Order: sequence, then C-alpha cells, then structure tokens
Amino acid sequence: METKNKNIDLNRAKVFGVVGIGLISLVLGLFFSAQAGLLTLIGAWLSYLIWRYPKQGFYCLLFFAPILPILKSTQILSIISPLKDVTIFVLLIRTTILPIIKKEDPYRKNPFVIPLLLIIVWSFVALLVSNNHVLGILRFRDIILYIPLLWIARAIVSNKEEFVNFIKVVFSGLVFVLGLAAIQIFFFESSATLRFEPGKNVWIPRASSVLSHPNILASYLICMTPIVFSFLLNTRVGVLKKSFLAVISFLSLTFIYLTYSRSGWIGIAASLIVLAVLYVCRKGRKYSFAVSIIGLIVVITVLAIPRSRTLLLTVVDPTYGSNQDRIGIVTDLLASVSNKDVFVGKGLGDIYLATGRTVSISVENIAAANVDDIRNAKDETFVDNAVLKTWIETGLIGLLLVIWMLWNALKYGWEVSKNSFIFSKIFSNGFMASTAGLIVLSFFLDVPEVFPVMLFWWTFAGVLESLPFMETQ
Repeated sequence: METKNKNIDLNRAKVFGVVGIGLISLVLGLFFSAQAGLLTLIGAWLSYLIWRYPKQGFYCLLFFAPILPILKSTQILSIISPLKDVTIFVLLIRTTILPIIKKEDPYRKNPFVIPLLLIIVWSFVALLVSNNHVLGILRFRDIILYIPLLWIARAIVSNKEEFVNFIKVVFSGLVFVLGLAAIQIFFFESSATLRFEPGKNVWIPRASSVLSHPNILASYLICMTPIVFSFLLNTRVGVLKKSFLAVISFLSLTFIYLTYSRSGWIGIAASLIVLAVLYVCRKGRKYSFAVSIIGLIVVITVLAIPRSRTLLLTVVDPTYGSNQDRIGIVTDLLASVSNKDVFVGKGLGDIYLATGRTVSISVENIAAANVDDIRNAKDETFVDNAVLKTWIETGLIGLLLVIWMLWNALKYGWEVSKNSFIFSKIFSNGFMASTAGLIVLSFFLDVPEVFPVMLFWWTFAGVLESLPFMETQ
C-alpha cells in the first residue's frame, strides 16, 4: 500500500511538472518571444532525457558540438545552440554534484582547481567593474560555461572501457566534420568563404565544413589532430586501425591547409613540433634525426607550393588587408590602457569601447532568447588576439592566472605521460601538443570564444585527470 501511494505521488509530481513547464513556456512565449517559450519547453524535455541518460547525453554533446556553429548562423535553428548550456548544467548536477552530496563519489582534488577558482573570482570582479554589465555577463558566461566539463568528463570517462568509447565518439565526430569539408570543397565550392591571393590576384575558396568559418575549422583541427597523431605514432594495433588513423591524420592536415588560415598553419606547426619533441623524449634520441628529416621535408613541401608560400609571406606584410586591421586594433587597445588597466583591466566586455565600436544589447534581448542580437553584441568584442584581450579586460592579474592554469595543465600532462598505462602516454602527449598549438593560436584569434574548441579542451582536461585512476583498475 505504501509503495502504491509513493507511485501515485510520483505520478502527480510528473503531471505538475509537465503542467508547470507548459505554463512557464506559455508565459515566456506571450510576454517575451515565441523563441523563449519554445526554447524553455525543449530545454525542459532535454533536461529530463539527460538526467535519465547522462552518458548518452554527454556523448551526443561531443558528437554534435561541431554542427552547432553552422546552426547558429541560421535564422530558425539558431535557438538550438543555447541548449548546450542546459546540457552542461544538467550533466554537472547529475554526474558530479549529486554523487558528492550522496557521498557516492568523493570529490578528488585536481591541479586545475585553485587557479580555476581564482580565475572565476577575478572574472566576476571584472564583470562588476565593467561599464556594460549585460555584455559583461555574456563574456563571463563564455569564460565559465565549459569549465564544468572538466568534472563531467572525469566522472563519465572513469574506466578503460569508457575511455575507448570516448575516443570512438570524438574520432567519429572528426570524421564527420572532415567528410563534410570534402563535400563542401569538391561539390559546393560556392558556399565556401573566400580569401584573396595577392600573387595571382584571385579569390580562393577556403574549407570551413559545418563550423561556419575557416578559422574555426582550423582551431578545431588543431585541437584534434595532435590526439590522432599521438594514437597513430604510439599504438600497436592492426593494419586496418593503423590505416584509419593515418588517413584521418592526413585528411586533418590537408583540410587545415585548405582553410588557408595563416594562424591555423602556425598553430598546427607549433603543436606538431611539440608532439615530435615529446615523441623523441619518449622513444629516445636515436629517433631525433628521422623526425627532423620528416619535419624538414614537410616544411620544404609547403614552401614549394606557390600559394602557401605567398600566404605565409603575408604574415609579415603590414600592408596586407587583415594585418592592417589587426595592427589598427592593437594600436587602439594599447592607446586606451591606463595605469590602473595594466593591472586590473577595464572590465569584461569593455574592450569594444577601446576599439570605438558600439554595442546594443539588453536584458530583454537575453530573456527573449534573441540569439542574433546576442551574437552580434559578442562579435563586437572580437579582437583576434586572446592574450591581448585577456590583459585588456582582466589586467595583468587575470592574464597571469590564465598562464598559471595552462602551466598546471601542461605540467600535469607531463606527469601523466610518465605512467605505465599506455593510454596515459598517448593521450597526455596529444593533449600537451594540442594545448601548445592553441596557446600559439591565441596570439591570432580569440580562442576562448571559439566554439567548440573550448568544449573539447576542457573535456580533454577532464579525461586527462581521470587517466591515472584508470591505471589502478
């Protein structure tokens, strides 16, 4: 009888929950916008599914994340993008906070916690001192949104079997992105972004796949390619799997080249150099000569291609169009810095004031889920230099905290690479190389705002933190 009463109470709670969500969606739809009401309704059902199936929700997020940038650029499907925020929030509660409260999975310290907490606190201070608090809230969200994946990934990818599943999902998503990039370049060239080639005075198509812009595709591949290469170089598997890894590695490099992103080329070069150094350190100095020869052949091949040689030379050409824009932005930013700004920054989002731009965004835009207005406001804060942007917004204190966090990540990756567990060696080397490439890329792009790069980086950091515990299983 008692069990029957509990079931009745549970069913009543479900009914009240459905009715409550329906009413909230209706109110938002009537008084704000239809988008807000529809987004609330979809978000509620998504939360329910993720709560019941957290592992499947996590893997779906990883697989479909690269598709979201192209959806954000559409008028109808752009409202789907904020659902990733809901997914991450529910996963954090379901996989991390709830088990800690129930004492089912005691919290374990990791090397990221102290610098992360300080970054969050200091970013909040930078939000409080900003002139445009609405834009500052959006910037604060960009900084902290993907950090929970550090703990989510550690909780879900907690054993060797799940690690294999995780790699399969990530590599499957990569294959999907590369496949669509190939279709775009060979069959839908007119949909590609164009770049002007000074040598021949022609416009050339650039690969972007479903990531909406070539620079975003290049950033994504810089995050992924070192991981694939690390598996290719360090695993002993069958011919079929080895061939698969070799093909994916080759295609990744090919499409980084076809983005014609100069910053992407520099970033992938940095990551592969770091990966080569780590490989030689692990295998011994006898491999250093062979690695150097291979690297030299690659450099000569790239420079032998007239188009790539011409574009690389534009990196140091101050009269090249995009270089002039970047120099102008840097000049404006440096001219706006006061003595106080050097140490504590101007405030989150206030970088648009230093560049003379205007931003129109309000709380009503956010409440009404006006994705286009939100995106346009955030675009005005882009300066193509994450290092300079961090310094301007949060000062030297904020920049040093980020450097401390990245140093801890690389240091921990090096410690994990010394473990006897083969996956620890492979994944940590790929992670360190990927991080190095993204650090270099940060001097040319606003990497912390590039989705889905930060989503995958924080996920990889969480998996890295989990690897030493897999070794003891």
